[in-house]
Amino acid sequence: MPAISTPIAKCSPIIIIGAGIAGLASAIAFQKKGYACILIEKNEKDCESGYGIQLGPRGIRQLQILGLDTHVKQASIRADYISIFSHKHDTPLCRFNLESLQPYWLLPRYQLYKALYTNCLALQNCQFYHGMRVVDIQKHNQQYIVTTHTGMTLTAAIIIDASGYRAISKQIMNKSQDYDTPYTALRYLVSNTQASHNQVNVWLLPNMHIVGYPINSANLYNYVIIYKKDTLQSHLSSIRDNIMLHCHNRELRQHIAVLTESPHLLQSQWPLYTSSQDINFFHEHIAYVGDSAQPVLPFLAQGASLALEEANILAESLADNPSDLDKTLLIYSRKCYNRRKKIRHLSQRQAWINAQTGVLGGLRNISLRFFSRQIFSVYRTFLS
Repeated sequence: MPAISTPIAKCSPIIIIGAGIAGLASAIAFQKKGYACILIEKNEKDCESGYGIQLGPRGIRQLQILGLDTHVKQASIRADYISIFSHKHDTPLCRFNLESLQPYWLLPRYQLYKALYTNCLALQNCQFYHGMRVVDIQKHNQQYIVTTHTGMTLTAAIIIDASGYRAISKQIMNKSQDYDTPYTALRYLVSNTQASHNQVNVWLLPNMHIVGYPINSANLYNYVIIYKKDTLQSHLSSIRDNIMLHCHNRELRQHIAVLTESPHLLQSQWPLYTSSQDINFFHEHIAYVGDSAQPVLPFLAQGASLALEEANILAESLADNPSDLDKTLLIYSRKCYNRRKKIRHLSQRQAWINAQTGVLGGLRNISLRFFSRQIFSVYRTFLS
């Protein structure tokens, strides 16, 4: 395919499909490099779901590049520890000190989305279309013609698909991947009565684990219960019974009792997607950012950081090679591929480790108790 001889910004705007974290970050990153953007979002209004999010130093560096770290920091809580508990004891198996992994922030997901969204609305060369669903993509003379469900057509030399694991452009062009959904996640918000406001807690139970941490100036506590779909039924009573049967941690039992007696505290429920297929960051001149490339399980809390990082790398690659899209996308893929693949692999491995019971669960607990420093050093290498 011949290279494009003129800079993209002088040919046509960049079309971005999806205005979640990956799409908004992409728009801001491109604007900072001087490119005009068109954002297409199928929802009528901003409606980023989810409540808690963790950002380590790598993700925060990406916010600094976008110029949003100060805004996000104001809505965040600094985490100093990650404590891991077995279901049998009140005292943790281990406590990872995050002093060497700072800054490490806990915040409501919608606050990160709000910072990105507000910044995008203020951009001068960014058109934002809400309530527009992309239904067709055609290529003609090195340009893509994008059609929405309203009949509106838009033209661009490059498309950024940031529409999540469904990857709208892949569906339209019959490039969709098959995903497994071995886990389901439940998210709760409760009033925070924790004595410690600066740590992430992880409880390991048979066939499930629970993550909890404070958000919103420590006034609320975010719980995420992740369980294997083939071992538990998808209703609260089954989950509660499993926790009450196996868990001897008093604090967790008290909270779970409150959660199951108050269904309105359930904020969201969603399947977790994973795939063993190869990761694809582009097709022709359509680039995939965030989960559109391939979703990863959330067991290392790296989803948002990956999306921010890939948005910045793509914008930088285009700015360095403005007249050669093939080279731009190849560089983008090479820079992002290994990290997303490694996070995918380690997240899948962590999911398996978390779910172990019996002898293997006992060995896991012994390793966490006596070799926590060595384990943490392994994870720190790709989190920092």
